[in-house]
Amino acid sequence: MRSSIDIPRRCGAGRGRRIAVTAVPLRIGGGRLMGTVLLIPGSFEGEWVYTEVAERLGSDGHQVFPVTLSGLEADPAARRPAPVNLDDHIADVVSFVTGRGLDDLVVCAHSYGGMVLRGVCAALPERCRGAIYVDAFLPEPGESCWMLLNDPLREGFGALGAADGHTLAPPPGADPRSAPHPVASLLQASRAGAPAPWIRHAYIYAGGWRATPFTETYERLSADPAWETYSVFTNHEIMRSNPEILADLLHKIMVNWD
Repeated sequence: MRSSIDIPRRCGAGRGRRIAVTAVPLRIGGGRLMGTVLLIPGSFEGEWVYTEVAERLGSDGHQVFPVTLSGLEADPAARRPAPVNLDDHIADVVSFVTGRGLDDLVVCAHSYGGMVLRGVCAALPERCRGAIYVDAFLPEPGESCWMLLNDPLREGFGALGAADGHTLAPPPGADPRSAPHPVASLLQASRAGAPAPWIRHAYIYAGGWRATPFTETYERLSADPAWETYSVFTNHEIMRSNPEILADLLHKIMVNWD
């Protein structure tokens, strides 16, 4: 299934073609527990990036768990020393889930977080019922995040290298809570194979991001009947620029999966 949502240009999405509007259901509220949602952030960011999205999903009745990956804590004193790799980030989420006894999960991930999500579905298939990639990387075995970057992003990331060689500094203008991102996590290749057949999959594509490396992924998945795909005319940081749109779309997807 392929759907599109149009966001006004005031949201900072940049230029691009207009696309048809698909209505997103109103938030229904009512206090009934809808499901359990885990939110994985992308590079440089922690659980704080999902604050508004989590609040809206919680008001819809979902049990919401945003996570922060090792080395990306907002408090520098709490950060695990580098190097931290992709396996470590997958282990973070696995430990978070098993330590709290979470089950029947829908796991959502943004950007780099898609690398982690792929590994979590492989490590905990019995605990996952759905995976939602929010403008995120979707690796095959043997592919790293660095390999999946396009040339402009790879060049931009390379310019962010810190003096210690272990991290990339947050880009200029980033939120003050942003943290240096561990280089090893971007360079380590995914070892996750095909997900379990019962795990539902959806991909949300930010169609207003000029530098996107995800167009080919979105087009390929749109032709795959095993995937639901959604195109939203917004920038890459949809959880910050349009948290209400993202929350309502996540809610719609999860309600349809119930």
